[in-house]
Amino acid sequence: MLLKYLAVLALVCTAAVVDAGLSDVDYCSPAYMCSGRSYKHVLACNHTGAFDARCPPNAEMLPMTEEFKNLFLGEHNKYRNEIAKGLTFEPAAAMATLEWDDELAYFAEFNVKQCGIIYEDQKCFTTARYNTLDQNIGWLFETKSKFNRSKIYNEIKEHIRVYWYEQYQHCTQAEIDSYHPPQL
Repeated sequence: MLLKYLAVLALVCTAAVVDAGLSDVDYCSPAYMCSGRSYKHVLACNHTGAFDARCPPNAEMLPMTEEFKNLFLGEHNKYRNEIAKGLTFEPAAAMATLEWDDELAYFAEFNVKQCGIIYEDQKCFTTARYNTLDQNIGWLFETKSKFNRSKIYNEIKEHIRVYWYEQYQHCTQAEIDSYHPPQL
């Protein structure tokens, strides 16, 4: 039975298979260590691109098409906009629109291929462009024989709504007020 993996990882967004010359970057170098910690980049340092031993031997990545990229971005931005409107919390002064980032998608692929979750105490994600990153994790499993694009599409939308957006219920205005975005 051939499993298809699809993970939603919002290091700003999601998972993808990309090759934008990023494999030439040394993510084990001190430049990519998390500030204040001796951790090396947990996703890309010494990652071979192969699936981890925890994964089923026949695991495959679902190709990240423009359709899926647009789905992930569209759903995340739709729900971010709902929060920004101020219906639940105070209106956002400036809520940036998420855009696809190939380097973050490159990391997301590595995360998917670990077939496990990186916990807070292990987390170290940095890039030359972003010093502070986080993740939004989700996964769907499908057998190749039962793969149905529209079913996957609807499951992704539901997953983003339930497991990402609805987490606002566990947040307070004080937590939002304490956030200070990095200066660009």
